[in-house]
Amino acid sequence: MHDILTYPKDRDKHITYLNTALKTMGEHQLYGNSKKCEFWFEKLVFLRHAVTKEGMKVNPKAENNFRVAKAN
Repeated sequence: MHDILTYPKDRDKHITYLNTALKTMGEHQLYGNSKKCEFWFEKLVFLRHAVTKEGMKVNPKAENNFRVAKAN
């Protein structure tokens, strides 16, 4: 299962995107768990990045937390 993250700056456009996504899911008999759905955040941390109405901001500490695979 994949997480869906949408964040258009315009609230009306966001509602349109959300309705389209939910309608498309329903047409394919896919349903979300409403207890796990959250809407209208001012700030959201996703994959170690902060998403706000100003855009995405990288967490500087998160950049160095990735391990590099070594070739055998």
